[in-house]
Amino acid sequence: MKAKLSIFSDSENIGKRLKMIRTELEISQSKLSTQIGIAQHNFSRYERGQVDLPIHAMAGLYILGYNLNWLICGKGHMKNDENESKSNKDKIDRLEKEVKNMKNKINRFEIENKELRNELIQRFREIVDLQNQLLDNKKRE
Repeated sequence: MKAKLSIFSDSENIGKRLKMIRTELEISQSKLSTQIGIAQHNFSRYERGQVDLPIHAMAGLYILGYNLNWLICGKGHMKNDENESKSNKDKIDRLEKEVKNMKNKINRFEIENKELRNELIQRFREIVDLQNQLLDNKKRE
């Protein structure tokens, strides 16, 4: 029998707790796996304790309000308390707004940068035209 490598000492029990979450939510593996961003066929393997649940899936469960200490170690309550869940949702919302604001700033900067570049090109053309006029005047003299 092949030894299973795991960063967790308790993959089977994590799988059982995953099933408890699914049972509590009354949804299929497919639906829960979609909500936490993993493929259903992989979710089945996590639920059976065959492989470790990836961090991004744990983050998805955390966002849904589940206590990762309970999920990984079996300690504490299954769900985070309401205040913590609301606080986490507020943090995520705030971070999403910050990302959107940063994207808007980048877009504005790119537009301003393009306008400045066009203005510099126009000034350069004017300088070249003046130089050509000066050269023409010198040739005529």
